[in-house]
Amino acid sequence: MNQDKIEANLNFGMSTAKQQHCIIQPQILPNLLDHSQKRETTDNHASVVIGALLGSCDAKGSIIDISNSIQMTLRISYQSEESTKEPQYIFDTEYLKKMVKFHKQVNEFESLLGVYISSVKMDKLGMIIVQYFMELFNEKSFFRSPLKSPIILLFDPTLQHQRLSIKVSLSHSSLTISLYRC
Repeated sequence: MNQDKIEANLNFGMSTAKQQHCIIQPQILPNLLDHSQKRETTDNHASVVIGALLGSCDAKGSIIDISNSIQMTLRISYQSEESTKEPQYIFDTEYLKKMVKFHKQVNEFESLLGVYISSVKMDKLGMIIVQYFMELFNEKSFFRSPLKSPIILLFDPTLQHQRLSIKVSLSHSSLTISLYRC
């Protein structure tokens, strides 16, 4: 493993015709930790932090290079005071559009690749977040990605065992397949 970047083979080392290889550039890691440390703790914010992953991939989609990220806010709204009501999750899509447009002006080769979530497991909230990003990927009018479905990067901001645990996954329709842990 090169010290300049983190690389992950997304096929458990199995030899297939369509192997995918993920490179996480080093500037991503402090961005993730910084975002998790600055997390809003008010009642209307989610228990996790999320953000968009930007980068590029080759024409075949076999080498994915995550080179940048955009912090996002996830707010929770309760339609009524009843505790039985399901919460509404509010994503700031307009902010994301503005930031992706800004990043495209700075680096035209970066595209939306997926999402990061500060969690060690994919739970109901994680699935809601991934579904939101899958809808963005299907919305071809603004968010154009070289990938058919979003990359999902889960990380543990608690730094258990003095290391940052990262899990990179690839999402397909409503199924999430765990592919690599570093």
